[in-house]
Amino acid sequence: MLLDGNAAIWWQGTKRSNPTWTQAIESLRHAFGRSQPPYQIYRELFSKEQGKEPTDVFINKTRALLAKLPSTDEPIPIKSQIDMIYGLLHSRIRRNIPRDSFDTFELLITKARALECNFFDHIESQKIINEKNEEKFKNFRQNCSFCNIYGHNINNCRKREYMLKNEKKNLP
Repeated sequence: MLLDGNAAIWWQGTKRSNPTWTQAIESLRHAFGRSQPPYQIYRELFSKEQGKEPTDVFINKTRALLAKLPSTDEPIPIKSQIDMIYGLLHSRIRRNIPRDSFDTFELLITKARALECNFFDHIESQKIINEKNEEKFKNFRQNCSFCNIYGHNINNCRKREYMLKNEKKNLP
């Protein structure tokens, strides 16, 4: 069975009254579909800019919102849909992928995936380089917090050891 939970129970009660597939789909949408007026769909669409989620996931979510628009309205041209969604993308994506370089969602998703892959590879390589540099710097330039001389730390400081020995000798 394709349906489960409440939808399966609903189907068991209404399957006799829906003899055709199109009627069954329409009844299912009527029973479980959340019908919103177009203005609410547009508000939801334009209230969400891309955050940290992958671009292909964001594009598919926004396209799903556009698909919720009633079919009685004039369909929005693909070019306008692309323009709307492109404006909501992360600025890094918009900076590196010019709007006139694609005309389909598939091409936009392909270019965005390649850009994100390169971006995350660059971030990973920068992290590795920074970790290596920090490790070199820590080992190379140790600074004693007691005497402020480079090359050793407070645990190996001779001046501190000398001061501690003198303090013990001077105690009555």
